[in-house]
Amino acid sequence: LMTAGGVVAACGDNWPPLREDASMRDAHADLRQREDMGREKCDCPDALVSKDAGADAMADVKADVHTTIKPDAGSDASIADAGMADARADVTPRVDAGVADAPSDVTADARTPRMDGSTCPCPDGAVADAMPDLAAPDAGVADARPDAMVADAGPDLGTPPSPVLKILASRATPTGFRVFLIDEFGSPAQLTTWEDEVLGPRHDIHPTWCIEGGVVTAVFESDREGSMRLFKIEIDLSASPPVATEPVALTDGSTVDQNPQCSNSGRVFYVCGENLCSIHLDASGLTVVFSNAAYTFKRSPSVSDAEDLMAFSAEFPAGSAPAVFGVELMGGIATGEPVRITPEGVSASSPSLTASGLSVAFNTPPSIVQVAVIDVGADSYRVLTVGSPEFPTINGTPRFVRPNSTIILFHSDSDRLGPSNIFSVPADGSTSPVDLSRDPAADYRTPEGRLFPAE
Repeated sequence: LMTAGGVVAACGDNWPPLREDASMRDAHADLRQREDMGREKCDCPDALVSKDAGADAMADVKADVHTTIKPDAGSDASIADAGMADARADVTPRVDAGVADAPSDVTADARTPRMDGSTCPCPDGAVADAMPDLAAPDAGVADARPDAMVADAGPDLGTPPSPVLKILASRATPTGFRVFLIDEFGSPAQLTTWEDEVLGPRHDIHPTWCIEGGVVTAVFESDREGSMRLFKIEIDLSASPPVATEPVALTDGSTVDQNPQCSNSGRVFYVCGENLCSIHLDASGLTVVFSNAAYTFKRSPSVSDAEDLMAFSAEFPAGSAPAVFGVELMGGIATGEPVRITPEGVSASSPSLTASGLSVAFNTPPSIVQVAVIDVGADSYRVLTVGSPEFPTINGTPRFVRPNSTIILFHSDSDRLGPSNIFSVPADGSTSPVDLSRDPAADYRTPEGRLFPAE
């Protein structure tokens, strides 16, 4: 059984190549062409590495996988999601760090030092033999609940079966990226198709689980009807392999719609043009959740299960490095001013909140793209992945597995089996990332996992 245990490329880099297959190259070339459009912000500057700390700091990054980091208050860092460089007016769809992680502008300060006294719970390169209990309740990264909040388990009625992990992800095909479901046995099932030879490749990306009234739905963004908009499919998990209905448009395409994330109430939070919006699964109740124009290139909204907090990435002030912000919600509308969650001077994108809203996973670079996690209100963060300038590793779009939020999924090319596979890592950094898909023929993006009761 597969248990639960993430891509932004540097400006000028390419995604990990597809296998040398002509049909696959066509799809990938098409996606690169779309990515290159609207990159007026991308000037491919060299990484800003200080003379006094550059080499030593990078050595620290390579040597310590699970490093607790406190940023240099004077550091300069900038990273622009590909969507951040594009969605101002361009309706030609592209993939950003919160969507499918197309090439991004990266100007990073590698001086970020390690915090004194930090430890590495797992040796470099170690692969965990077992992952944490998937049934463990969400407590953010550190469970701060008093013992009194833990209910008496009562009489022993036998150990219930462990929940099973199912993953939605986008996978490259000859006609573009399609939505796939990877079951608890690691078997992939294709849920969406596209065969229009006249229009050419189209891409279904950034799928998210939506469950309401017992109906299992996936919402994703796609350019199959022109500009990027949201679509939904209903999934029959009882079928073997799972099957889905034909995609139905959820939004009308009047804005460029990206980065969907479903909430417990059946509402989908997403980027709508320059704003952050939500809409119900039945396409009713379109709501502008946050529209402050001072925050530019708003991306990747993520909400807590209680829908009282929303995290997102943005540039504030305009033109600065993107950061992760949080804003309180009341009745589905942002109230008050956003608060910066990631520290000053740290370039951060693609946030994912835990179900409780206590912690946020996000992407951050030095010269490579890493997965990190921070407790809301903290001033330091933990890096969960590893890479080096010699072998630039791209670990994109981290997403907490719901509902327990102790495991993070992401896509990465770190194992060099081929393009990008799906990895998992515990949010506490107790073990190293584990490759869940291990398919050298696959090229995955934006995985999102959910635990389902065992049948």
